Amino acid sequence: MAKGSTRKLSELKLECDLLGLHPIPTRNRVNKETGERYLDYSKDDYVQALQSHFIEKYKEQGIYHKSLDWVLKIDSPMLALQIKNKSEEEQNDIWNNQEKWLAEEKIDGSRQVLCWFKEDRCLDAYSRNTSVFDFLPINYGQKLYDTVDVSKLFNIPDFIIDGELVLKNNEIVKDNSVDIIADTQLNMVSAILSADYNLSKQFQKLNPIKLIAFDILMYDGKDLTSLPLRERKKYLQLVFNNIKDLIDIELVANSNGLSTRDFYNQIVSVGGEGLVVKDLDSLYDIRGKRAGEWVKIKRSVTGSLLEQNYGDTFDCFVIGFNEGQKGTKNEGLVGSLNFGIYLLDENNKVILDERGIPQIHHICTVGGLPDKLREAITVKDFNGNVQLRPDIYAKVATVDGQDVSDKNMRLAHARLIQWRVDKSADQCTIRKDFLERLVL
Repeated sequence: MAKGSTRKLSELKLECDLLGLHPIPTRNRVNKETGERYLDYSKDDYVQALQSHFIEKYKEQGIYHKSLDWVLKIDSPMLALQIKNKSEEEQNDIWNNQEKWLAEEKIDGSRQVLCWFKEDRCLDAYSRNTSVFDFLPINYGQKLYDTVDVSKLFNIPDFIIDGELVLKNNEIVKDNSVDIIADTQLNMVSAILSADYNLSKQFQKLNPIKLIAFDILMYDGKDLTSLPLRERKKYLQLVFNNIKDLIDIELVANSNGLSTRDFYNQIVSVGGEGLVVKDLDSLYDIRGKRAGEWVKIKRSVTGSLLEQNYGDTFDCFVIGFNEGQKGTKNEGLVGSLNFGIYLLDENNKVILDERGIPQIHHICTVGGLPDKLREAITVKDFNGNVQLRPDIYAKVATVDGQDVSDKNMRLAHARLIQWRVDKSADQCTIRKDFLERLVL
């Protein structure tokens, strides 16, 4: 868990110096002039020293939980690779070989590991977030499970479950007594986790949470990560049967006899995000690597077009740009492009504004542009300000995105697929009601 700190090396060094800590250097270096090899300090070395310091401090104070010993062994919860990174032959196997691959619904929540240790006498819930104070994984158990009668768990062996924390209800509930600033379920879960204890509890009165469980890492002191998934699922079912009446928990939905394709269509037809398809013989990878034994198949806008026979590409046209952020390699260049599209009404007629002019809807912003493209489309005015090359305006491109945001009806995680020299801006249209159906 030491990996991944966003703090600067100099800041970490200063914190260690103030506490009188002496990290062990592990990074190999070579002196270019002499060829001498030596060890140097990395950020992970300083984080490890800080973690060890606070672990000993908490143990002395009697507030250290045994569950943290296990959580610290996990560099990262097991991650999934996008199916597009698999070969055509592998993709075909993933879609069709249900003896090997288990299809489960992809949950858009906050990744959590739920821990029960009788010695600690409480339920701990750790996410991938790390405290900026002690650099240890944050324990949300007090906020989420302090009302659970843990005495009823005393006959249940210790366990660690992997899952996603989501809202129990499908919609965010608000009232005038609590100022909730959240426009999606995921934002609401984040607000519950980040708020102080009292406010978090107020949020949860209106928006209770539940854990969608899909894997198990430990049972009765036995490390299960070296067992194949098909065996881990048996342990997960056993624990679930014992705790389902004590806490809000569900097992993730799976294909349950449906073909993977039919299950995918079922999920996305009701606004779901897609699937995670898992090799039933896969071990639990704690290295934070996307090795490809778990594969995510996300709903995309283009996929939705195809599924509903609305076309095979999502085309829109350039309406503006954003300058590259100062202090980055894109400073002084076009950083991203804004794309627009014409919306149609239920009669397939272009929607007009109050002036009677066809209304352009800002459908997405695309970053991640190739360096050569940024340079090619950037010009400067007489004052040296960044401008978009005039002929790029109204240029048509095929884009794709994961879904459509309910806040502004724009494509999320949009990316540029290709330019369309065969199409004009006035041909870039889409039914407004269809676009609304794409909203998650």
